[in-house]
Amino acid sequence: MQPEMEQKKKSLKQRLVLKNSLAKEMLS
Repeated sequence: MQPEMEQKKKSLKQRLVLKNSLAKEMLS
């Protein structure tokens, strides 16, 4: 496994989580 790919996956997941929490805040 390439560490570079892992980092990309991690940042992508973090961005998704951030988007999700932002959407939740806007909905509530």
